[in-house]
Amino acid sequence: RTIVYKGMLTPEQVREYFVDLKNESFETYLALVHSRFSTNTFPSWNRAQPMRMLCHNGEINTLKGNKNWMSARESVIESPKLGKARTQDMLPVIDKAQSDSGSYDNVLEFLYHGSDRSLAECMLMMIPEPWQNDGTISQERKDFYRFYSNVMEPWDGPAMIAFTNGDVIGATLDRNGLRPSRYYVTDKDGSGKAEEVILASEVGCLQDVISVPSIIERGRLRPGQIFMVDLVKGELVRDNELKKQIAGNAPYKEWSNKMITMDKVLESAPKIPEDERQMRATNRLLTAHGYTSEALDTIVTPMGATGKEALGSMGNDAPLACLSLKPRLLYEYFKQLFAQVTNPPVDPLRESLVMSLRLPLGPEGNLLAKNGEQSTRIELDYPLLGLDEMYALKHLNYQGYTCKTIDCTIPYPDPAKPPTKADFMKELERIETEAAQAVRDGFKLICLSDEKVGPTRAPIDSLLAVGCVHQFLIKQKLRTLVGLMLESGSAHQVHHYALLFGMGADAVCPYLCYHALFKARDEGRLGMKYTDAELTTRVKSAFDYGVRKVMAKMGISTMQSYHGAQIFEALGIHSEVMDRAFTGTPSRIGGIDFDIVLQDTLRYHHLAFPKDPEATGYVASYTAASRFAYAKDGMFDDGENKFSLPNLGDFHYRDGGELHYNAPEQMALLQEAARKNSREAYERYKMISHELVKGVTLRGQLTFDTSKVTPCSVDEVEPVSEIVKRFTTGAMSMGSISKETHESLGIAMNKLGAKSNTGEGGEEPSRLIDPVRSSAIKQIASGRFGVTSNYLTNAIQLQIKMAQGAKPGEGGELPGFKVSVDIGKMRHSTPGVGLISPPPHHD
Repeated sequence: RTIVYKGMLTPEQVREYFVDLKNESFETYLALVHSRFSTNTFPSWNRAQPMRMLCHNGEINTLKGNKNWMSARESVIESPKLGKARTQDMLPVIDKAQSDSGSYDNVLEFLYHGSDRSLAECMLMMIPEPWQNDGTISQERKDFYRFYSNVMEPWDGPAMIAFTNGDVIGATLDRNGLRPSRYYVTDKDGSGKAEEVILASEVGCLQDVISVPSIIERGRLRPGQIFMVDLVKGELVRDNELKKQIAGNAPYKEWSNKMITMDKVLESAPKIPEDERQMRATNRLLTAHGYTSEALDTIVTPMGATGKEALGSMGNDAPLACLSLKPRLLYEYFKQLFAQVTNPPVDPLRESLVMSLRLPLGPEGNLLAKNGEQSTRIELDYPLLGLDEMYALKHLNYQGYTCKTIDCTIPYPDPAKPPTKADFMKELERIETEAAQAVRDGFKLICLSDEKVGPTRAPIDSLLAVGCVHQFLIKQKLRTLVGLMLESGSAHQVHHYALLFGMGADAVCPYLCYHALFKARDEGRLGMKYTDAELTTRVKSAFDYGVRKVMAKMGISTMQSYHGAQIFEALGIHSEVMDRAFTGTPSRIGGIDFDIVLQDTLRYHHLAFPKDPEATGYVASYTAASRFAYAKDGMFDDGENKFSLPNLGDFHYRDGGELHYNAPEQMALLQEAARKNSREAYERYKMISHELVKGVTLRGQLTFDTSKVTPCSVDEVEPVSEIVKRFTTGAMSMGSISKETHESLGIAMNKLGAKSNTGEGGEEPSRLIDPVRSSAIKQIASGRFGVTSNYLTNAIQLQIKMAQGAKPGEGGELPGFKVSVDIGKMRHSTPGVGLISPPPHHD
């Protein structure tokens, strides 16, 4: 039906290289043309476009996850057209050497030829419109999308895809509409009858071919829309018409209603016993899972009090996890990736309509079948579970759903014999093997739980357990046959949740986070007597916005696409850990192995349940009350179990605690050097700073190699007064720093002939025209907050923020209490109301 002509060629070279295209008798009624640079893969002939069925302008941000899930599905895939044996001959579906466009093409072709679906239906499966929150979409279409959300996760990212099978040709746009796509419909003789359709990513690309009088219609694709020409019938098929037709070709409402809601789960499963509901985790148990008093006060308690993720300012000057001498949880070794170059982030506030955290739980069906069996999955609007929901799912026996709970702890019965690396590896292997066996035994849910942690059992890191089981089940071709849940003691902040879902968990219950909040409420530390249900809702609310913000940094709109996509990089983890638990996630510098992961776990355990009689908090014989206890006189950690959470100085400097780059002695010397103009004090400040940076950053590990360098005369080097003219300050907005500091930076840099930067908060009008006080660099963040023509014309240099620098992919935030009258006036906003600038787009 179609012939593909392609190569690493410029448009002019294609016709010269393929002589068919110069033959006057060679006619076609359709053409897909792709002429773009390769921006995110290394160019090669086989990666050139068009592919076999499509051409693509954009990026698939969730590619790693999409590939993983396709690989995991292969054990249950069977084409109704070809049968099991011939279907297996076609695997693997995705060519590993292909680009994101080529991978998408592989799957589209497989779905189209292997199933009874039309090409347009396959496209809507892979790139659905944002149906979850849109009240304008018909219920029939919502039922269609709801059903297919059980079958396959969206391929998410900015994309305009044109597709054809020879009978139809069409195009669709991603749910955010982040790529241009415009079309003309023309006639030949003024009849008004459509004869030709031209669709392109740029207006005017065929302006020399199309005569303006022949244009009878022009338009553009909007977010999530599809546009198609049926060449067999000679018809234009519009978005609404096509989707109505597809949504009506099967009983999708009946099928989607087979989904099991969380309400049905709670109705059919046993409830938490009342005496168990009144118990609270002790400080010892919280400590064993890595909680500190700072984490509780700075991160967890604000989440319960406000329902939002806690905000911090002015950066993090503590060491990278791989350089810290204190114990660290594995979460802290991972960094979130963010959208760059041609790939814009999403705005989680202003574009919340296109975002969804919905995630189905339970076994998937056969991808190529089209029947109601795929619908018998559990529908989670929020994959972060409350205690009641987790208990119900663990004890569920409904429509074939039962759950296997797997213990994720390591025995530590003898204080004199701590577990070894061999013991640790044996336990990991046990967890993986038990998970695989549970799937083979017919369990539809697995719960990885560290609930048994106590004096004689240490936790296995939650992230490590999830990663190992997820990757092991993928390799065994079992992953899509089961729902993977986690009951985690250590997870208590948005970054933890994002990692757990990104590395493969289907549902997470941070049970100790809830216990910590319930306990804070019971002890009067929250200010109000919230109910358990209210505090659970507040944690979910903080998770909702926080995780949306993390996904949005990478331009991803749905949790279903983010789930298992591994959009992180590790900083300081050895390949033996990465290859087993986080296969395919980059870790460029090596680092900690399983032995150090175990040692950090045991250090937390020793803080919680000391083995040394001389240690603080030691008890000769720990009882069950050292783990969970009832309140005594309104307090939970009293009597024989009196124990305070440790403070390791993670957030604030503490003598004997974690190292910080900004240390008191260093700051005192800097002030002395400035006030007294003391060269000696500055030299001491510089020496201490160089020593501190060695313990905090990667660059601190580097030294200059001068062994093969020939020194040059100082006379050949520019004087200091010329060198400093190239210096610029960091972009720190007024509000994040004081008015006096902001102005002082401007004055100082102007005196040096260097450049200060306003930050996105702008500058007072009185400073704009004062050459002594004005900042040379004026920053713009999406044209907001005081960006006026006066502001722009009084700049020596304009700086437009992309990817937000210190907060990649996020908008800048200024808490309401920092928005003073002066700042409100300068930013044209209301004093006392917090300011959030959006991430920049393709403006």
